[in-house]
Amino acid sequence: MSNKKISVIIPSYNHSKFLKKAVDSVLNQSYKNFELIILDDCSTDNSKKIINSYQDKRIIKYFNEKNVGAVNALNQLISMATGEYIALLNSDDYWDEKKLETQIEYLEKNPSVAACFTWADFVDEHNKVIFDSEIVPLDLFQRGNLTQSEWLKFLFDNGNCLCHPSVMIRSKIYDEIGIYKNIFRQLPDFEFWVRLIKKYNIHIIEKNLTHFRILSKEGTNSSHLNEWNKNLMNYEMYVIKENFFDDCDDRLFYEAFKNEIINEQCINNSVMLEFEKCIILYDSRYYNQIGRLIGYKKLGELLLDSKNAHLLEKKYLFTEKDLFSLGEKLTPLDVQYFESQIIEKIPEYILNSRMYRWSNKIYQTKAYDALLKVRKRFRKERKQ
Repeated sequence: MSNKKISVIIPSYNHSKFLKKAVDSVLNQSYKNFELIILDDCSTDNSKKIINSYQDKRIIKYFNEKNVGAVNALNQLISMATGEYIALLNSDDYWDEKKLETQIEYLEKNPSVAACFTWADFVDEHNKVIFDSEIVPLDLFQRGNLTQSEWLKFLFDNGNCLCHPSVMIRSKIYDEIGIYKNIFRQLPDFEFWVRLIKKYNIHIIEKNLTHFRILSKEGTNSSHLNEWNKNLMNYEMYVIKENFFDDCDDRLFYEAFKNEIINEQCINNSVMLEFEKCIILYDSRYYNQIGRLIGYKKLGELLLDSKNAHLLEKKYLFTEKDLFSLGEKLTPLDVQYFESQIIEKIPEYILNSRMYRWSNKIYQTKAYDALLKVRKRFRKERKQ
């Protein structure tokens, strides 16, 4: 068996109830050559006390002086890692004792594979496995292995099924494709997997070696979806879908979507290839309306060039009229509320508060109207 060092990284934030379980699951691994780097991101509970209670020489402890957020903390940890492999564990999840041993054994035997994942089950606050499919899709993190092109197609059609705290990745991969993007909060791992799959092969160990925690509303973690998180997820999925085919090898794209390609000649023509991508985006089933908006937008940009328009009419019989027909199928996004609709959404205790009544009087004054006019005029002059 290999004796190469693994850097295990744990970003910690307000998970004191589960932190010891996570740390102990690393220290009890059958594979012993690892460093454990824990970065606490200004927890307000007693996480720091728990971390400092460990005296194991393999543990390296860091404590941020201000909260930087989950993605930035994760990137900090990656920059500190010195091992040839990096394995991530969230501070509320935990591993089976054979997890690291099983993964490094596979990666050492398969140098063309960039990252290795495991299956994962879902556990509750009490470490009990969740069997209720109404709470979580129980097979979400239990997919079989696919080829690189099949993975690209799967992620496009179905979204994420790769368990983040199950990954072990070669450290050099972060140098080659970049770290996690801090503009994402809900889907930073999914965006990273898309970049990863476009460049490398991955493998899944088909055993439940990772235990992924789902908390109730009372003990909410990032895995719990409230309305705000759903809004963020919609935005982040838009960004991911918009850039899904960027920097993707033409052959890989063709292989992944060959059953949906309209004209096989596209592999030899960049404009035709871009058109195929637009149509695939427009017809995407996962986050369908987001895909339609992006596909429609990109098709319009493609047709702005008269040479492109002529080629597409010749090869696909596609014209501006066809574009407008696709536009008619778009679902309008209701992003504005009238004042009455806003008021309906304000809780009664706020409506009856002194602060709300006071501020509402200000909004109805002539001085406030004059201020708005000045503001609009200033914005108009800046645009000119």
